[in-house]
Amino acid sequence: TFLYTSRDFIALLIAWFFYEITLPANKHVYDAVVKEIQAVALAENGAFDRTKLCFLENCLFETLRLHPIKPWIIRQCMTNIEVPSTQQTLKRDDLIAIHCYSFGRCEKIWTQPLKFKPQRFEGKKQDAYKYIFFGIADHRICMGQRMGLNAAKYYIFNVLKDYDVIPK
Repeated sequence: TFLYTSRDFIALLIAWFFYEITLPANKHVYDAVVKEIQAVALAENGAFDRTKLCFLENCLFETLRLHPIKPWIIRQCMTNIEVPSTQQTLKRDDLIAIHCYSFGRCEKIWTQPLKFKPQRFEGKKQDAYKYIFFGIADHRICMGQRMGLNAAKYYIFNVLKDYDVIPK
């Protein structure tokens, strides 16, 4: 079940990644990804090394920010919660729905939210409440996130190592 359920995630992530990097506005991103992949392939004698593909991983995070695979995160309140800075109270058994697509495009959270900028993830520890593409916070995070990202990196590495991908 674990491997079976990740196939849609990986396929959609790869499809959206290739869509984004082949847009004319993102040619510089495409060139940087190919340069990184070719450098790793040369250093590793053509072998895949997931630990050396940092820019590619940042591109995947940026792809997930703009094109979340899971459009909604829905949680149920277990207790009454006072919402800070408001007069609102979430009552026990209320449902909370977070629209991930809107969250990834929110100007209050992201600068230039509609631009594909993988650099925004460079050298940053991920804030579990900002990067919600794998769920929210520590114990609710997707246990297959590393596997899914590494599988996507593996496929992308093997395609871009040997082929040019150009829009039609």
